Amino acid sequence: MTTKKSDPLMRAILDARLHDPFAYLGLHQNAEAWTLRVFLPHARSPELHTEEGWQPFTRIHPDDSPALDEADRQCIEGKTERSISEVRLRVADGSWRWFRSEAVVGERDASGRATRLIGAMTDIQKLVASKEALRTSEERFRSAIEAAPVGTALIAIDGRFLKVNNALSGLVGMPEADVLKIPFHKFLHADDRPAVREQVAELLAGKRESFAAEIRCLHVDGYEVWGNLSLALVRDSMGRPDNFVAQVQD
Repeated sequence: MTTKKSDPLMRAILDARLHDPFAYLGLHQNAEAWTLRVFLPHARSPELHTEEGWQPFTRIHPDDSPALDEADRQCIEGKTERSISEVRLRVADGSWRWFRSEAVVGERDASGRATRLIGAMTDIQKLVASKEALRTSEERFRSAIEAAPVGTALIAIDGRFLKVNNALSGLVGMPEADVLKIPFHKFLHADDRPAVREQVAELLAGKRESFAAEIRCLHVDGYEVWGNLSLALVRDSMGRPDNFVAQVQD
């Protein structure tokens, strides 16, 4: 039994091999089955060429080989439809570059056991680098929130707290874990909620980017704490509302 040519992955492999001069074929055999993959360099760069030739499976990072082999095994045994993993390959200059591996069963023997996988390995170095940069940026942002001397929080569009710092927890007299269970408006005096709700609606409508107002926060012990609230809307890369950043100065 062979993989149908109508399979999207198979079509991509055939198209790449026919039309892309930088699509390399790599053949690998383990105890389970032969594996044939097309390697698709994202930048179509000759950096993958080496003096000793193109031997992709000998260039996989040793820490990543077990995950690739296990993904293949799961696919061969029929536990998954596809073998999918992300691995690092050593390129010509000796550095490591990230690839996404995806393969399907290409052939089975008379007993139905898979004897060949066929798939592609696509260069995802830029994507991995972008994700890492985003993760680092988010960590720095969260660290800045935690270190802020005034009450600071990230608030979801539906009003749930996503992150609060120690200053804000102290303002309402509750540990962060408890604050995260309560929506933002519950910490506002009932008489202040309509005005804040109206301002938030204007943020979501795009009429303004931020606003400031004097509010009364409700302490867990029952008394009111006056504060200056600053609230800004953060949008995602598509311009859609993502979350709010709030600061409350006692």
